[in-house]
Amino acid sequence: MTARKGANGDRETNGHSEKGLLRHPLIVAAFVGVLAVFGGWLASPSAQVLRDKPQEQELKVNLVAEMAKATAEATNQGLALCANDLPGADVAGAPVPSQASTAADRRAALHTAAELAYTRWITTAVIVDTKLDAYFPAFARGV
Repeated sequence: MTARKGANGDRETNGHSEKGLLRHPLIVAAFVGVLAVFGGWLASPSAQVLRDKPQEQELKVNLVAEMAKATAEATNQGLALCANDLPGADVAGAPVPSQASTAADRRAALHTAAELAYTRWITTAVIVDTKLDAYFPAFARGV
């Protein structure tokens, strides 16, 4: 193998330039094409979806936890109220009649507690529905 200097200053070995490979237009075009495809992929919506997956999962988990908590509270309160167990219903703001109160007072207190529990359930349902509409618009449209 004989090495000689070419006219442009590159070393040549048996007629092949050592620097000439990266100067070939097809190699440069292929390299630029690969960079363009990779750069385009990074800016694409599919890459954005991959970056948003953890945040989306966290939103879903929080939303499901909120729905489960509201459902459990409403169910427990409803069951306790059906059993005429006003203290067991633990409805904040509901009047708690004394042991000496009349049956009418206890019924009125149960009715008030049931209305408060239902109002809280409806309020939570509206909040969850609003979050569902905001986070998942396709779900809100029924698509």
